[in-house]
Amino acid sequence: MSALQILLKLILPLLVVAAVVFIWWAGKAMLEGAREGVQEVKEEAAQAKAEKEAASQQLREARQTSLEELRGRLPWADQHALSLRAVFAEIWIRDLFDQPDELLHWDYFYSVQPPAEKLGELASTLKDGWDIEGHDSAVSKLGWLLSDGHRADYARIQAALEGEGAFDLADQKRAAQALGPELAREAGVVLRWQAQVGAAGAAAFDYARAVDVAGQALALGYLSEGEAWKIIRHCDLHARDTFGSWEAFGRSFQAGAEFWQPTGLINRYRHGRYARSVAWLLSDPESPWVQVPWTSDFVPGRAVGGQDTPHTPPGLLN
Repeated sequence: MSALQILLKLILPLLVVAAVVFIWWAGKAMLEGAREGVQEVKEEAAQAKAEKEAASQQLREARQTSLEELRGRLPWADQHALSLRAVFAEIWIRDLFDQPDELLHWDYFYSVQPPAEKLGELASTLKDGWDIEGHDSAVSKLGWLLSDGHRADYARIQAALEGEGAFDLADQKRAAQALGPELAREAGVVLRWQAQVGAAGAAAFDYARAVDVAGQALALGYLSEGEAWKIIRHCDLHARDTFGSWEAFGRSFQAGAEFWQPTGLINRYRHGRYARSVAWLLSDPESPWVQVPWTSDFVPGRAVGGQDTPHTPPGLLN
């Protein structure tokens, strides 16, 4: 055996061992590097999350301060009255504004005046949704909301179902069908919500829409400030006579909204959006329904601070 062969025989195992050791060391280094990289990513993600949460909390605190200042300019009764339309305001702010978290947009909860750039969109909404284009059409639609609205039809179906014994029968579907196929859908809505809304029926939906439409009409100059606020305060007085809490008001709103709109994909989405808004309004600390209590030491006919709050008679739009 030559010296070279002997040398290779001795060195080769050493080289193999060295290669294995190197591979192990390199793998360990790569694993540790990967672990360090993962840890760095986790730390960066945690830091980014903490910074985002801090910024969000800072924004919430700034909004809270701004809203407290804005609410402070209004008597409790007017805060309460504007909060009747809070479902529409919340949807307007979150779904229609490009940057919904800006302080200016949240002010809309306690103001009838939306940002100026949205006035054109507001006018289109009133025209397309209500056929309102000026003073006369605004007065006409608001007159219907205040005198009848959808709550009147809802109440008539309630009375008919009660006459059929529908609220006591196990087979409520049969009782609903007794009203005729043209009313089957509406009867089904009334039956589904009866346990939650009772005699109040769909009233909250009409009051909320009247406050919303009156505020929009004021913002567009279709109604004077006096006309709009008479309607808004009128709705609030009746709402506080009808309901005992924001929760009861919210359930009645949902019942009325479902009664108003037939079934269909778009309307199922709409009803789901209303439900999410009501849930947020009842639970979030920034919500007007959380910030503005349903009841206070308010004396009917007198606002906080001693100034009279106009009571609007039923014929206010005549």
